Amino acid sequence: MASSVVVCTWQGVREDPPEERDAALTLARRVAGVMGAELRWLMIGAAPDGHLAAAAAQGVAGIDHFPIDDLDDEHPDALTEAITQYCGGRQVAVLLFNQTFGSRVVAPRVAHRLGAGIVMNAIDVEVVDGRLDITASAYGGDTR
Repeated sequence: MASSVVVCTWQGVREDPPEERDAALTLARRVAGVMGAELRWLMIGAAPDGHLAAAAAQGVAGIDHFPIDDLDDEHPDALTEAITQYCGGRQVAVLLFNQTFGSRVVAPRVAHRLGAGIVMNAIDVEVVDGRLDITASAYGGDTR
């Protein structure tokens, strides 16, 4: 099984803005290309408008859709569990979330359950000598 770079988005109480989704897909496409990995999109909840066009434009190899109906930003346990189970059954090299309030709650929980590292506010990712070199913003984006 080949490793993959996965973008994780969900539609629940609050919808992920399309520009955030597109930024995550663009970054993931570049990372997957450099790593020689497959680009996949883990979509939880309702499929957002324009998702097929966005996936095609970014070269997404496959969409894994879990239509969970009762997503609730105030109770992130169902999301955390679904993402953890998804990653547990695959060789996920990089899991990217877009920068939303919900991601700031769910991503650290997923990282903990997977025993993985986490970097928040990543604005660029490169692969250098087989490892990830991540640029992240700090102090409201004034420092990198």
